[in-house]
Amino acid sequence: MTESLLKQKLEQFLSDIKNSLINRNWYSALSLALTLPDICSSVENPDVRGKSRYITWIEHNFHKINGYKIIPASDVYALRCSFLHNGTNDISEQKAQQVIESYKFVYPGEQLQMHLNKVGNVMQLDVAIFSSDMTLAAEQWVDLNKNNTQMNKEATKIMTIENSDNGWGNFIRIES
Repeated sequence: MTESLLKQKLEQFLSDIKNSLINRNWYSALSLALTLPDICSSVENPDVRGKSRYITWIEHNFHKINGYKIIPASDVYALRCSFLHNGTNDISEQKAQQVIESYKFVYPGEQLQMHLNKVGNVMQLDVAIFSSDMTLAAEQWVDLNKNNTQMNKEATKIMTIENSDNGWGNFIRIES
């Protein structure tokens, strides 16, 4: 059986997150990790609005990963909006915000791991662990849905960055 289009398209994003983590590109990893639920949920529920489908995807997929149920799905969505639109970690003014008011991300320490610590209304997360766990949730989601005909059809809409050596897709071809 050939690899599903859904798996093929998502693998590009998952691979880039993993490479960003290896290269310590924390902001790149976090940006893509927070985008994964948008991509997956748009394939799964294309007729549902972004906010509700993102929150539902977090509840059904990311919350299955150890410890993340302590963060309301709407607060993950608020983080996504605050970080991707404004570059901030303060979510207190986001409409979706419920419990967490701010996030504090740290990168992996040499000797100490700090992750999923809540002090007051601030949630502290290790950016590498968070990004890896979001990747894991997406990988598990892909494995469950890779043979879904409708989702594979929707996956055709996911952007692919292509090699330009042979021209520009179906528009311009360069032949030797």
